[in-house]
Amino acid sequence: MTDIVLAPPHDSTPQFGYCYLLIVRAFRGSKAFYPRQDTKKCLMLVGQATQPIEVDMNGTYEETLKSAGHGTFRVTKDSWSIRYYFPGPDMRYNGTWVTIEGRDIDKYISAYRANWEEYQSLKNQIPPGGSFNKLGLQGMSINVGCGGIYRDGICIDYWHMPINNEKDLNTLLESFEYCKAKAKIIIQWLSKN
Repeated sequence: MTDIVLAPPHDSTPQFGYCYLLIVRAFRGSKAFYPRQDTKKCLMLVGQATQPIEVDMNGTYEETLKSAGHGTFRVTKDSWSIRYYFPGPDMRYNGTWVTIEGRDIDKYISAYRANWEEYQSLKNQIPPGGSFNKLGLQGMSINVGCGGIYRDGICIDYWHMPINNEKDLNTLLESFEYCKAKAKIIIQWLSKN
């Protein structure tokens, strides 16, 4: 395998979303050298950090999120989404997939904020030792004092990915905002290449 690296001259000024590194991997055949564009890597400036961007052969960018649920952020040149997988309680049950499409991300951000307010209100109303759950916006569940499979907090789907403190809520919403901003840049880059 051979890597061909293309980079701008040292005196060039970095621009937001500009491709700084393109690696084309070429594979050797038995007698001849057959180059094949396998992976494109691009360094982009996102906020203050510079990080590598890898796009597969189908023009899809994927990144594992480090926030709650460890979702997969996926971008194509037409759309983007965040996808979460939650395994079943044991091997007898299938897991559950939850996908948030990019066009719906603002609805989820608003729903998490509204559901958080409802959760805080319910926590103050439910007596100690009591439990209550209800359906919130965007199909999320709001669980207060629940036990068993239901977890206390705002869950994205039944009992999955409970958010029960403000720090976790802010981290999750920041990851949504991060994906929203980064998706615009990557879609723009993919549509040019």
